[in-house]
Amino acid sequence: MLSQLYTRYRTTALARGLGAIRSFILQVFFPKICANCSSVCEASSIVCSACYQNISFIERPLCVLCAMPLDNTTCSKCIHCVAKPSYIAEIAAVFEYNAHAQNMVLRLKYFDDTTHVAGYAQWMYHKGFALLHRADLIVPVPIHRLRLLSRKYNQSVLLARQIGWLSSKPLEVFALRKTRNTLPQNSLTAAQRAQNVLGSFTVTDARLVRGKVVILVDDVITTGATIQACAHALIDAGAREVLALTLGRTLPGYR
Repeated sequence: MLSQLYTRYRTTALARGLGAIRSFILQVFFPKICANCSSVCEASSIVCSACYQNISFIERPLCVLCAMPLDNTTCSKCIHCVAKPSYIAEIAAVFEYNAHAQNMVLRLKYFDDTTHVAGYAQWMYHKGFALLHRADLIVPVPIHRLRLLSRKYNQSVLLARQIGWLSSKPLEVFALRKTRNTLPQNSLTAAQRAQNVLGSFTVTDARLVRGKVVILVDDVITTGATIQACAHALIDAGAREVLALTLGRTLPGYR
């Protein structure tokens, strides 16, 4: 009995020692780089401590329909969402998309910085835990095939795959398809954005979503035009409810 305990202790101690050596070697020769400023950061972090302090993580109270921060806790919807219909029952977002967070998202979206996807997905998983618990299915917001060729990947798919793994929820990458290669949204007004993506998404097979609670995953929500258009297509195809989870949320005054 004592010999078994001693053997187990030695094995555990050896494993811990080897793990510590491995972590040291990785940190020295392959240091973790901050997703925002590219400086060396802690092995367990996505960003360095200085950049982390500058990120404005979105906290409650917030509007359940657009994830916009609210001034008080007595309301669940902002004044804009009260006045207009929404195809999305609830949205959660990790941080404010502003000057401090913009670089992270742009590097992920356009500059092949996929090494931090797992870390971003962890943030999104914890932020959207309650929504993921309600969902039957995860669907990433698609991009048009021509844009996919130029970018090489869809960042929303990468995030959705990691979130699916963390939450053990099924993922349907091809449930939604973008049928038109629309203009880039970043140069358009809110009204133009809504018109630009109107009717540009379709459900490939209604059986995938019919009667299910679907959670959409995207990188950033600005006016909500894209994600609302996706939700519209899902509801028309028979989805019971549509939720949404994004990494960033643009607040008024920042584009």
